[in-house]
Amino acid sequence: MGKGFDWIPLMRLGFGLYQTRQEKSSIQKLVGTTEKAGRSKNFFDVASMNFSGVVKFWKWGRVGTKVKYDPSSEAYSLTSDGKIVLRRIECKIINAYLKWWKLPGLPIPTPKRKGYLDVIYLDNDIRVTKGNRGGLFVHMRPAYLEQILLD
Repeated sequence: MGKGFDWIPLMRLGFGLYQTRQEKSSIQKLVGTTEKAGRSKNFFDVASMNFSGVVKFWKWGRVGTKVKYDPSSEAYSLTSDGKIVLRRIECKIINAYLKWWKLPGLPIPTPKRKGYLDVIYLDNDIRVTKGNRGGLFVHMRPAYLEQILLD
């Protein structure tokens, strides 16, 4: 059925991006084609309801974002005992930048509208999410990813 609101403690610790697939044309699609497993990370700050991420690309490139999120009432279900199972968070990018090597970072204009992120699967080691623009993201905890890549 899902983790419900219990997923928040699982999201706190950092996950590394393992694989991504983008549906629509975007900077994510351009950067995503050059990513390697484990080089991109994101972290949820549950207290401030923000998450931030850094995507490394090519040799010296980096894109960073900070996103404000709120639980959404649009995608949830109830368990047989009445527990709410949350499936979606609404997201608004509040800060984004592009950094290249030792040059100063450049701010990236952010969209004014909100998006959303659906949590498809979540356990202690793996998180699979889908964004409102069709992007599918598979994240793994760094130690688990290392273990998978060694096998």
